[in-house]
Amino acid sequence: MADAKDASRRIVFTGAAGGIGTMIRPLLAPLYPGLVLSDRVTPRNLLPGETFVAADLTKPDEVAAAVKGADSVIHLGGYLGRGTHGTRSCRPTSSAATTSSRRRARPASSA
Repeated sequence: MADAKDASRRIVFTGAAGGIGTMIRPLLAPLYPGLVLSDRVTPRNLLPGETFVAADLTKPDEVAAAVKGADSVIHLGGYLGRGTHGTRSCRPTSSAATTSSRRRARPASSA
């Protein structure tokens, strides 16, 4: 099993600019040098070692580009939409985009 602090591991973190992502990032950055953050907007206050890749999770090509070569994906991305009776609700991102990105990120030997 690889050491969590192995800088060669590419860990992609979706939803990095959201409320939960913003709170978790400071905890992940020391564990995963080279952490790749992904969201539709750039997160505030990038930490040393963090990089950002813009991706809209409803667009499979953008997701595939963001997770290309990833060893792991921490998926916290979602979007707020209108629920029943005009309330706001968190909706899951496109399962097609997520499934497509997993297939593209997976090495051919493990498909």
